[in-house]
Amino acid sequence: MRMLGTIEGQGRAEQFVAHLTTLEIATQVEKSNDDTDRWDIWIRDEDELTPAKAELVLFLANPEDPRYQQALKKAQVMLEAKQQKQEAAVKNIYRGIPTQRGMPPITLALSIICILMTFLASFGKPASNDTLGKTILQQTGFVEERDFRESSEDPFASLKLGEYWRLVSPIFVHGDIIHLGMNLIMLVQLGRLLEPREGSTRFGLIVLVIAILSNLLQGGMPEKYWGYPFFYGISGVVYGLFGYQWIKSTLRPDLIPPPPSMLVIFMLIWLGAGFTGALESIRVANLAHLGGMLSGMGLGWVGQSWGLRARAKRAP
Repeated sequence: MRMLGTIEGQGRAEQFVAHLTTLEIATQVEKSNDDTDRWDIWIRDEDELTPAKAELVLFLANPEDPRYQQALKKAQVMLEAKQQKQEAAVKNIYRGIPTQRGMPPITLALSIICILMTFLASFGKPASNDTLGKTILQQTGFVEERDFRESSEDPFASLKLGEYWRLVSPIFVHGDIIHLGMNLIMLVQLGRLLEPREGSTRFGLIVLVIAILSNLLQGGMPEKYWGYPFFYGISGVVYGLFGYQWIKSTLRPDLIPPPPSMLVIFMLIWLGAGFTGALESIRVANLAHLGGMLSGMGLGWVGQSWGLRARAKRAP
C-alpha cells in the first residue's frame, strides 16, 4: 500500500475516494496525524499508483467538477452491486445440493442396525444363557473365536471358510453406551453432510469400502503392530468419512464444506493417543481408525469430481 497524497477537508477527501472507486482503484483514507482537517489517501495496489496520481492532479485543479459531485452516489451504487454479487456467489457455492432435513436413508439404516445389533448382543457381553446375544457376537466378529483357536490363531480363518460378511459386520456391534453414542453422533453428522452430496448409492459404496479396508487392517495385522481380530464398532467408518470430507473439501471447496478445525484437532489427537498407549485400558481399534481415515482420504482424492454431474443437473 502506497501513500498517494493529502486532501484538505473530509468532504472533498470522500468525493475523491469515491471517484477512484468508480474507476475501480482500491483506496484507504485516514485522518492525518494533526488537528487539521486533512486526510491522507492511500492506494492499496502499487500498480494503480500512477493513474491515481494523475486523477489527484485533475481533482485538485478542479474539485468542483460535476463528475466529482456525483462520485459518491455512483460509488455507492457500484459497491452495493458488488456486495450483492458476492452474496449471490456465496449462495451459489453449494447451489443444487439438497438440504437434508431428516436423516438420509443409508445413514439412518446404519444407525438403526448399530443400535439393534448392539442391544441384542448385550453390548458385546452376553450372559451365559443369552443364546441370541452370543450368536450375534460370534457371527459379527472379524473371526469366530473357535475358528481362531483351531487354526493356530489365524485371524483370517473365518474368511477362508467363505464367511465374507465378516469384512463388514464388526462395525455394527459396540461395547458400551458411550461407545455407541459417540460413534452414532459422528456418523449422523457426517452422513447428513455427505450422503445428500454424494447420493445414497455412492455414499453406501464409500462406507462399504472404508469398512472393508479398515477392518482388514485392524483384524489382519499381528498384535505387535496394534492388530487385534476381536474388535467392534463403526469408528473406523467414522474416521473414513471424516478423512473423505477433509481431503475432498480441500481439493473441491465448491462441492463440500471443510470440517471444523476443532474436529480435525480432536480426531487427530484421539488417533495419536491410541498409538501412544494412553487409551490401552479401553482397547481402542487404532488400526481401524488409521485405516479408515487413510482409505477415506484416498477416496476423497479419487472422487474429487464426484457429484459434479448431479450438481449440474440440479442447477437452473
